[in-house]
Amino acid sequence: MYVCLCAAVTEKDIEQQFGEGVDSLDALASRTGCGTVCGCCKEFASQKLASLRSSAQNPSAQHPLPMLRMAVA
Repeated sequence: MYVCLCAAVTEKDIEQQFGEGVDSLDALASRTGCGTVCGCCKEFASQKLASLRSSAQNPSAQHPLPMLRMAVA
């Protein structure tokens, strides 16, 4: 899904940038142009970055089902 139409930035682009170390809206804007034209996308882009940070800090939140462990006999 496009997040910033002005700069043609998608959610995937934000995820990729986050994976490369971008974790602030200012850094995202600098690297992609997201939020630098009309600004309508800033709130969603900030929420997306916050969600990615949260998922990175709590990896179990990414998996809705508990992990099963195999019993070794």
